[in-house]
Amino acid sequence: DTRRPWAHHTSQGTVWNVGALLLMLRASEEIRHHAECDDEGTRAVFTVAAGDRYLAALLVTKDEPLAVPCLERIDERIDTSDLAWRSWVGGLCYEGKYQDAARRSALALKFLW
Repeated sequence: DTRRPWAHHTSQGTVWNVGALLLMLRASEEIRHHAECDDEGTRAVFTVAAGDRYLAALLVTKDEPLAVPCLERIDERIDTSDLAWRSWVGGLCYEGKYQDAARRSALALKFLW
């Protein structure tokens, strides 16, 4: 089954409709980008320097209205999630030969749950 996307321009940005999905890309103003958008899709290139921290978030919903939080709120939620995942993996007690691989695998399995 294929769906043809279509774009809707709003005051908060462009929303793409793909079947039951609504999508929006939100990005920090500091990110220099070139984006092309039409009903066929979008293409964007972001340029940042090493060590810089900027925000690019893809907001997606299915069969529901698309909530569009401010960039500061998105950044706070990312920090909260990062802290929670680091805390969880920090509690693992495996000390074997493949410790890093085991932690990455545990994180992947937790993500799938």
